[in-house]
Amino acid sequence: MQDKPLLYIACPYSSTDLLIQKERFKKVSKFAGQLVQAGNLVYSPISHSAPMAWENKMGAKFSAWEELDYFYLSRADIVIVYMLEGWEESVGIEQELLMAVEIAKPVIYFPEIF
Repeated sequence: MQDKPLLYIACPYSSTDLLIQKERFKKVSKFAGQLVQAGNLVYSPISHSAPMAWENKMGAKFSAWEELDYFYLSRADIVIVYMLEGWEESVGIEQELLMAVEIAKPVIYFPEIF
């Protein structure tokens, strides 16, 4: 298992509309699950952290999760930007991409499929 790369999935999440947030959570979780089922090692910050945030009223702003996201991103081998609607305006993705460039991680852009 150590020879498999760790994939970090960046995607938009925050929105003033909670329905949009939930839909983004569902879409990226399905995408991440498909990657796992195909045999990949995956960390999806939204899939892994949103339920914790909901239960503890921790919020969805990137600044609340920045340290944890940077930790996982620094250990990832590849960053995947899952291009859900709004990805180009996402503050979180912008910050994740800056981090990825800073630590020389390859970035792959993947169009929305679900």
